[in-house]
Order: sequence, then structure tokens, then C-alpha cells
Amino acid sequence: MDTVKSSGMGMSGNKFKPTNMKCTTFKYIGENGEKVEKPKKQFNSEEEAFKQACYYNAYGNTIHKLSAYKCWSCGKWHIGRTPHVLTQEDREKYKQRLVELSKNR
Repeated sequence: MDTVKSSGMGMSGNKFKPTNMKCTTFKYIGENGEKVEKPKKQFNSEEEAFKQACYYNAYGNTIHKLSAYKCWSCGKWHIGRTPHVLTQEDREKYKQRLVELSKNR
């Protein structure tokens, strides 16, 4: 992957910023074996992306925890999977967090 040196540390502590990032994610393998991608959902703010990730973590069919991150390519916020496997206890905590967020409006 092509990289350029970034002036700061990224969210993961990586000093190198990929130059060929696209705001797409894997969708399926096409008939000819090609990888078909779809655009990632973009959020204008960290709060908006965080709330959506909380909702998916609480009520979605996802196995792994989702978290919000700022995209180096487009500057918008996206949601991505983490290695953490969600438990029922985790889901209940996210449901409670959503209740708290709705009270703070």
C-alpha cells in the first residue's frame, strides 16, 4: 500500500497515512471473481456516527463491536468493526447509553 508520512499520529498511532484509501467497503464477489464494493455511510460529526454505532451495537445483528472513526480520505466519519465480540451484557450497556444520549438532547 502506498503511504505518505503524516505530520501527526493517527487514531491507531500510525505515523503513515495511506494515499490510496477509498470510502468503500466490501459488498460481494462478482460473477467473474472481482471484488464488488459499496460506498461507506458518511456522517458529518463524531456524535452522529457514535450514536449510530451505539444503535447497531445494541440492536443490530453484528457480532463484532462497531465504533466511529474519522476518515483520512474524505474527512467525514464512518463506522467500522473492531475485533471485540459483543456479549449480551455489552448490548444492554449500549441500550442504556442510547437512553442517556436521548435524555441529553
